[in-house]
Amino acid sequence: MIENLIRISPSITYWAAWLSIASTAALFILFAGVGFMGPVNDFLSIFQFLALFPAVFALRQILGAGNPAIINLVTVLALLAMATIIFFQTGLVLGFFTFQQTLRPILAVGVLIGIWWMTVGFIGLSGNSFPAGLDWLAILSGFFYILIAVGFWISGSPEHPLAAIGFLVAAVTVPWWLFWLSRLLPNHV
Repeated sequence: MIENLIRISPSITYWAAWLSIASTAALFILFAGVGFMGPVNDFLSIFQFLALFPAVFALRQILGAGNPAIINLVTVLALLAMATIIFFQTGLVLGFFTFQQTLRPILAVGVLIGIWWMTVGFIGLSGNSFPAGLDWLAILSGFFYILIAVGFWISGSPEHPLAAIGFLVAAVTVPWWLFWLSRLLPNHV
């Protein structure tokens, strides 16, 4: 089954990029004061993280040869973090949780996803599997994903400058990284 996920990872990663853009657009509209976009973002993020699973497996296969222990560890952490986000976002959409109940767990596991992105980027830089620009985008995506959580934790609000900067930069780097990765994966899987 994992081999099938890896085989389709380029096209699924492409769609994950579009879902990332749609989710980000919903958040921008939400923070502009249009309250109904919150549930749209919550719904889209479920599929965005589901769509990342094949890319995570593919990157584990591509980057794991030189650093198997590290890449296996961050892969497991990323998959657990993504599953946690999917669980809480699904519960939020279905009304089992409130936004406040999901915020802290999602921010905490978001840090793990940021660590995964940064690790993938640093391992990529050391192994020349992908262009260095893609690796640096992964590092930036991870760093700014972590910054979102730090800003929220400091102030309890997305309006903290660190959270806002993290969100704005990740809103650009994550889809860019996903689109670029989706173009390169066919050469590796």
